[in-house]
Order: sequence, then structure tokens, then C-alpha cells
Amino acid sequence: MADATRYLVVIQLKEATKARVSKVVQLVKTELTRLSETAPELAFTSAMADCFGFFVKTNLGPAKITSAINLHYASRDGGRGLHP
Repeated sequence: MADATRYLVVIQLKEATKARVSKVVQLVKTELTRLSETAPELAFTSAMADCFGFFVKTNLGPAKITSAINLHYASRDGGRGLHP
């Protein structure tokens, strides 16, 4: 099996209310914890908190990471999902 790769997963929100940012960050972190071989590490948060990133280490490729985050989020946010 190939070694896991370290990725920077960046999320930028279009609708960045304080309540939504808090909810999205927690949902994304929960899913990244499931996908990553190590604990996700917060890399940055923008001043407006509408953009943030986590480092993860996984054998999944970028498309599968994006898909997993979207599916996880959509199932908990009335089907809205996150759209890159």
C-alpha cells in the first residue's frame, strides 16, 4: 500500500454567518478526522472566517476527499452540501 499523502484542505464559504461558520468548521473537522490517518491540523482561518484550511494525511486523492466532505455535510445540512 502506498504511503499516505499530506494535503491542505481549503474550504471557502459563500454564506459566512457566525452560526454557519461554526457549524461548517465542526462538520468538516469531524469528517476529516474520519478520513485522516492523523488528527486534522488547522492550518489557517481568514480574518472573516469565511475561508479556512486543515492539513490531513490520507491515502485518498483530492476528488475523494472533496466528495466525502460534501456527502458528510449535505447529509447534516438539509442537502445543501459544500460546493468547491
